[in-house]
Amino acid sequence: MEGKKDLRIIKTENNIRNTFIQLINEKDFNSITVQEILDRALINRSTFYKHYTDKYNLAETIAKNFLDEFKSLANFRLINREAFKELLNIKDKMLEAFYSQKMTILGLWKIHTEKIHVYDDMQSILKQRYIELTENDAKENSNIEYESYICASILLSTLKFILESQKAYAVNEIAQGLRNFHNNFVSTAIKSDK
Repeated sequence: MEGKKDLRIIKTENNIRNTFIQLINEKDFNSITVQEILDRALINRSTFYKHYTDKYNLAETIAKNFLDEFKSLANFRLINREAFKELLNIKDKMLEAFYSQKMTILGLWKIHTEKIHVYDDMQSILKQRYIELTENDAKENSNIEYESYICASILLSTLKFILESQKAYAVNEIAQGLRNFHNNFVSTAIKSDK
């Protein structure tokens, strides 16, 4: 039972992290102090420093944990090579995971330090995943790097929109919106290109 964490430690870490997420959604990261975290979490300074060296270490830990989870979500098949439109079909499992971590994601996106840049990291993960899934099927005239950028941009913009919205979206509504965008924008762009 050596690897198992004490329940009190888990509760304390969750309390500190939840408090930090609340604060980062209320104010700028640079203006948050350890003292504010202590006051809101109702813990003393020594308890905080048993778990984290400073607010940067706390933010880095939360970001790393989230990005690890995001990588595993992005690892399940986003693209069906036979049906490219599945790229735009956001799965229920992913949507639920994002909604359950809404405040964490929105808060982490606000932090921009040398080590913490979660939005950019998510974009890199999605771009790499697109490249991995399509490179064997790449056409002679395709630009995989450009396509991966478009894919990541669309997926992250969609995620940002639904998380910032006051409305809870269902997968079919998001998919319909993406189809409408494709039909309106892409088909119009192709027509004007001729």
